[in-house]
Amino acid sequence: MRLPQSGPVLLAIDAVSMERQFTPERSATPLDDDEARLQASTRKLLDLVAREEVQLVVFGHDGEQWQSLRKAPDWYE
Repeated sequence: MRLPQSGPVLLAIDAVSMERQFTPERSATPLDDDEARLQASTRKLLDLVAREEVQLVVFGHDGEQWQSLRKAPDWYE
């Protein structure tokens, strides 16, 4: 999505649940069944971030990132 003030935002959510996993060489976990496809989809998202100059990527289960994100009553414009 592209917000008027914040710019491009990617909601990676469960596609990439933690920032430390957001690398081209991402390793599969026991819950992943195909490491090659996992890496390919991660690379597509990384390419999208670069191509669209995404300003914010929100990961689904990153407790460290959660601490830094704006939460109600604050928001991203």
